Amino acid sequence: MKKTRPKAFTLVEVLVTLAVFTVILEAVYTALVVAQRSWDVNWKSIEPKQQLRRALVSMVTELREADGLFIVKDGHGTRLTFQRPDYGEVQYSWTDTGKDAGKIIRTNDSNRRALAGGITGLSFTEPINNEIIIKVSAGANKDYSLEEKVALRSRTGLFAQSADEKIK
Repeated sequence: MKKTRPKAFTLVEVLVTLAVFTVILEAVYTALVVAQRSWDVNWKSIEPKQQLRRALVSMVTELREADGLFIVKDGHGTRLTFQRPDYGEVQYSWTDTGKDAGKIIRTNDSNRRALAGGITGLSFTEPINNEIIIKVSAGANKDYSLEEKVALRSRTGLFAQSADEKIK
């Protein structure tokens, strides 16, 4: 008589298969966790840069049509006011104190919105030769900084160091 072997897996074969499968799953899970952490770290560095770019592009677009530019700088912030055809008076402001600290705020008539948050600095140079330079920075140590030179459409030269100073 011939002995037939049963067609089933032995306990040792099942345990070896489970061990190999567990090692493979652990490797896949570790790779996914590392990828997620990498994504989070990169997103935290990209988000401030995107906000800086969006705010700068918005300001540059409007400043190219600006008329009657007025800049006020004080110890805690900057405010830029100008007239824009078909839109009226537009104002950009940034401060490092109060409820709007670290935000670039755009105001037009009764509309008020934050263009960007987490901003650590905003400055405008005095208009020279129909050009103004905008500098925007973000990050705890002003890690991210963008600068743009804007050609103004008409001659404008109003500039003040503080809200109390009179323009000559």
